[in-house]
Amino acid sequence: MRIYGFTEYGGPEVEGFLDAPDPVASTRAVLVRMRAAGLNPADLKVRSGQRQGTVEVRFPMALGREAAGAVVRDPSGRFRAGELVFGSCASGFGALGDLVLLVVEQTARVPEGATPE
Repeated sequence: MRIYGFTEYGGPEVEGFLDAPDPVASTRAVLVRMRAAGLNPADLKVRSGQRQGTVEVRFPMALGREAAGAVVRDPSGRFRAGELVFGSCASGFGALGDLVLLVVEQTARVPEGATPE
């Protein structure tokens, strides 16, 4: 899959579009096809290495910590395929990718009448 992220710690020069393995859903992480993602200054701190020891990074790592989109697979059974959800990314994964892993307990349905964006 394609992500926008980084392969090592550093400044803007280490980020770009990258190929990464597809993430795998588990009973603790729902697999979502990303439609919207949030970025904030903390993402730059993660990329620079300032958050080592507090935020798990698995290279290549997508930027972003929150995402919304359509459920692809949820082994926990909490969400159905195709359902629109939003939440926090699973440890070691970022939001700017074709597919995103969201923590099941930190994921909710997009309210009726709202869009993921």
